[in-house]
Amino acid sequence: TKTVDPAFYPPALIEMENKYSNDFTAFTDDVFSKSVFTQKEKILNLISRYGKKNRKGHLFRSSF
Repeated sequence: TKTVDPAFYPPALIEMENKYSNDFTAFTDDVFSKSVFTQKEKILNLISRYGKKNRKGHLFRSSF
């Protein structure tokens, strides 16, 4: 197998190595705890602040 030189690691991977000791579960738990998509109130607040212009976009319409 080939390995990638750490000099070419993306910043998120370096942060995960340093902050979470390569513990993917701890990393994902932390990321999801900060996500607006985990609480109904947060996502409704995000949608209510979303501009009318953006509501016409394909991705926005397809998400409902």
